Amino acid sequence: AVHLNYLGLWKVYPHLFGTTAIFPLLHAPFLFLYISYSLNGKQQFYLKDLLHFLPAGLSYIYIFRIILFYSAEEKMSLDNGQGDDAWFISSVLVVMIVSAVVYVILSFRRLKQYQKIVQSNFSHSENVNMEWLQYWIMGIAAVFSVVAVVIILRQGFGVQLGKNIDAIFYCMFILLIILLGYFGINQHGIFAIKKNILVTKQVESYINSNI
Repeated sequence: AVHLNYLGLWKVYPHLFGTTAIFPLLHAPFLFLYISYSLNGKQQFYLKDLLHFLPAGLSYIYIFRIILFYSAEEKMSLDNGQGDDAWFISSVLVVMIVSAVVYVILSFRRLKQYQKIVQSNFSHSENVNMEWLQYWIMGIAAVFSVVAVVIILRQGFGVQLGKNIDAIFYCMFILLIILLGYFGINQHGIFAIKKNILVTKQVESYINSNI
C-alpha cells in the first residue's frame, strides 16, 4: 500500500482505495501468533486464534461498501481525509496503535513464561539465549511508538512530515520481520524445548507409575 501510494498509483487508480486499509490491523496479531506458536511448539492453527483478527474483519465489512459503491472522486476525498467516512481512517489508526501496545505486552508475557519454563527444567539455562527475541520485541515496540507519534502529529495537529516517512517505517518493519525469520530458523531447536519438556515429563510419569 505504501509503495503504491509512493508511486502515485492511488490517484491513477483511485478504486484501489480501501483494499489495503485493514493491513495495519494485521501486523501485530500475526507477529504475536508467530512468537506464540514458535515458543509453544504448536503445529496446528486453532479457530479461537481467529479472534485476534476480529477488528480487521469488522473493519473490512464496513469498508466493503466503500470499495464497491463509492465513486472515484469520493474515494480520493476519503484518501485526503475528507468526507463523511473520514473518521473511519482515523479509527483504524487508533485501533492499530492500541493493538500494537496490547500485543507487545502479550509477547513480553509469553516470552517471560517461556524463560521460566526453561530455567526450571534446565540446569544450563544460560545456554538457551532468548535475549535476541526480547530485543526484537523492544525494537518493534520502538517502531510502533514512533508511528503512533507521527499519526498523532498528522491527525491531531495537521503536521505533515512528508510521504517518505511512511516508506521508512515499512522498510523498518520489513527488516525486523526478516530478522525474526532468520533468528527463528536458527533457534528452531530452542523453540521446541517446551514441547520436549512436556513429552519427557509424560514419559517419566509413566515410568514412575510402573515402578
